[in-house]
Amino acid sequence: MNTYRIIPLKVAQQEPRANTSTYLQLGAIMESPIIAYLIVGGGLTILVDTGCGPEQWSLEKHHFKITITPEMEILTAIRNAGVDPEKIDFLINTHLHHDHCWNNFQFPGKKIYVQKDEIAYAINPDPCQWYYYETPQVGMTPPWLKDMDRFEIVDGDTQIADGIELIRFC
Repeated sequence: MNTYRIIPLKVAQQEPRANTSTYLQLGAIMESPIIAYLIVGGGLTILVDTGCGPEQWSLEKHHFKITITPEMEILTAIRNAGVDPEKIDFLINTHLHHDHCWNNFQFPGKKIYVQKDEIAYAINPDPCQWYYYETPQVGMTPPWLKDMDRFEIVDGDTQIADGIELIRFC
């Protein structure tokens, strides 16, 4: 089996804010980085998630402040990790929330692996998820829609490379 390096990339920083998902510390103020990952090894370079849209977009459309420094721009973050963005073999979108797939367009021609059930849900999510998926119900166009022609749709647990398996989660 191949050995891989997993390199986290901080591609944005949400403002420190109260969080509802901190165990026994409801309302604790915490940093919330937005992270993408590079997986390198076995002759492959894989990008997992591509980060969010511009600062102003997040503030206007999602009502939270993020910071994206020049070093956090997705292509720069990849280069700073010692990887040429052109050498990325394919992308994986863990899910289709705006802050995980906004920058898919920056990798033209690259295949994007996405779970079939996630696409179905992203098309018609629960109302509480409309903004996360940037749905037409709230007057937006999902960022992933323009790159859907490059989707490699998987259905359930699927091995896509030696030691790399996509697992259906939900």
